[in-house]
Amino acid sequence: MTSIVYVDNDNRLLVESVHTYDDMGAQVYLDETGMVSVTLTDTDGEEIAGETWPLSLAYLPDSQGDFYGILRNELALTEGQTVYAELLVDNGIDQFGSLRGTLLVQRRTF
Repeated sequence: MTSIVYVDNDNRLLVESVHTYDDMGAQVYLDETGMVSVTLTDTDGEEIAGETWPLSLAYLPDSQGDFYGILRNELALTEGQTVYAELLVDNGIDQFGSLRGTLLVQRRTF
């Protein structure tokens, strides 16, 4: 699924229901003790300028594994560009994961 990030705007990145699996194969949703970070890259795998990567995401209190962060308007994005959000997940010993999402850069209109 492709999401949108707006050029020349601050953007709130929300990642929902982040989880890992325990030894029995059950889903374990992250809480405030888990760590989630994101790095934005272009289609060649180069980090997007304008931020120090990886960017740590904050846990959304009282959620079931939801994390968020602010992508600042200083990011070097171009309208029409496709970028990847590379997520790293750490829920403790032997519970790590990575996810990749696609973001389409658009200009915000009204």
